Amino acid sequence: LLHEVPDDYKCAVGDALLAAVPRGGKVVVVDYHRSTAWHPLRGVMHLVFRWLEPFAFGLIDREIEAFASDAAQFSWSKETFFGGLYQKVVATRN
Repeated sequence: LLHEVPDDYKCAVGDALLAAVPRGGKVVVVDYHRSTAWHPLRGVMHLVFRWLEPFAFGLIDREIEAFASDAAQFSWSKETFFGGLYQKVVATRN
């Protein structure tokens, strides 16, 4: 639930998770993402983020990989779902 913490804590959480991963191991993160322009809930979700989930904007504006200090040690893949509203990011240690 990276959308529940401020961006500087997102970095701390990401670094702690990635530090615990052995070679070939994976971290999977599922969270909010920037929806497509045509998404019928885009406006509603913007209001939800503004009022109830203000830390979600960090995930809208940046890639999850950007919150990792040692991102180069991992291979990153991303899939989006439900018109881009959600994302699944997998980091695999090289």
